[in-house]
Amino acid sequence: MIILSRFESYTQGQLFDILKYRIELSLQKNVISDGLIKLVSDIASEKNSLEFGLNVVWLAGIIAEVKGVDSISFECIKRALHHLSYNLFFR
Repeated sequence: MIILSRFESYTQGQLFDILKYRIELSLQKNVISDGLIKLVSDIASEKNSLEFGLNVVWLAGIIAEVKGVDSISFECIKRALHHLSYNLFFR
């Protein structure tokens, strides 16, 4: 027997709050601006996927670390989005 659960979609505001909370738990203070969190939550809302938003922030953090910088920039977010979108397209 297969049981499927249907979850309610998050609003853009809820996605922002969840992302901000998860970022506060996992990253150092002031690593990413609220403006960039808002950008990621807008994109996650368009995709209707909290997981996608979390993956963007996670990958952007890795990109920032590899670049040797102390914070996640718009460029890090852009590169993460490009990488994740490319991988989603070719699955």
